[in-house]
Amino acid sequence: MIRIVASIGNFREDVRFAARQFRRAPAYAVFTVLVLALGIGTVTAMFTISYSVLLRPLPFRADRHLFKVVESTAKGDEGFGVSYPEITQWQQATGDLADVGFTWSSVNIIDAPAGAEMISSVAASPNLFTLLGVEPVIGRSFLPNEANSDHTNVVLLSYDIWQRSFAGDRNVLGKTVHIGATLCTIIGVMPKQFRYPLDDIRAEVWVPSERSTLVPRPDDPYGSPLGPDCPPAPRRSPPSP
Repeated sequence: MIRIVASIGNFREDVRFAARQFRRAPAYAVFTVLVLALGIGTVTAMFTISYSVLLRPLPFRADRHLFKVVESTAKGDEGFGVSYPEITQWQQATGDLADVGFTWSSVNIIDAPAGAEMISSVAASPNLFTLLGVEPVIGRSFLPNEANSDHTNVVLLSYDIWQRSFAGDRNVLGKTVHIGATLCTIIGVMPKQFRYPLDDIRAEVWVPSERSTLVPRPDDPYGSPLGPDCPPAPRRSPPSP
């Protein structure tokens, strides 16, 4: 008890001393406070950036077992995807990949009840959401046969566009909506915080990719593959023209 009282007394003395120093040199005191504030703000900003880029876990199940597969040139240049046949070869040629999912992104217009708007539509392999361990909040995700060209066009909505353009109507399942020129049947709504690809902040709808009419033909485009427990992607130069 005596120590607590003594500590409170010392604190009061320190406050009085600081107040006297402030009155004697207010400009210096303000400068010191600003420097401290700037230092604390800089450290906080750096930690926030470092956490979001390097430390924060992916918002998916078994995130430590997920890897994004990329290819690079002999010079180490990246930033381009891989072709659909290459993804198929990876699936067939290695036992290190438990599974491979992939996506293509494009810009489209959705003709929703609240009005037409431009969105980012993502064509995804039917197994993508199972691979990520994410399930729709209502409805279901893609079935394997929904990637076939003779199957009905289906679409998954983001939570935001469900709320914004469909007023959060839980009876939206089974209704149809135009994504570009394609009429799609709504089969589900993804969770509120879900976003994939992670760098696509405008991803609003997902469609099965292999036969999707919303993206280029699957034997030609370049996409972004994702796989669990896979080794680094082979680094090789692209074929000469």
